[in-house]
Amino acid sequence: MTQEELRRLELNLTKSALKAKPGYVRMMLGLRESDQGFGPLEGIKVFNYLQDKETTLAEFIEDVKKLKTSHDELFRQYQEELTRLKEQDTKMLETFKALELRIKKLEEIQAENDSFVLE
Repeated sequence: MTQEELRRLELNLTKSALKAKPGYVRMMLGLRESDQGFGPLEGIKVFNYLQDKETTLAEFIEDVKKLKTSHDELFRQYQEELTRLKEQDTKMLETFKALELRIKKLEEIQAENDSFVLE
């Protein structure tokens, strides 16, 4: 760059900096080196891996929020299903223990009947 181009760039950046809002960042607004200015951070172009295309940072953040919301919902459903299965398992164990007791009583009765028949 020539001295004149550098001076113009500095003046443009100074003017842009005075107009910039708090929280804005310095960025390329165009393709040329002199096309620099200040803009919102959310407007920065990024590659959005969730959509597999280039989007703004704001769109990417929204996609991440949606993904987190769906993840939280799936995790909640998982917890509910796990609780339901634990309750079902407890009921099955109680039923199994009750059946074991009945089988034991039946075996005792059978043993008494066998001893009665043999006498």
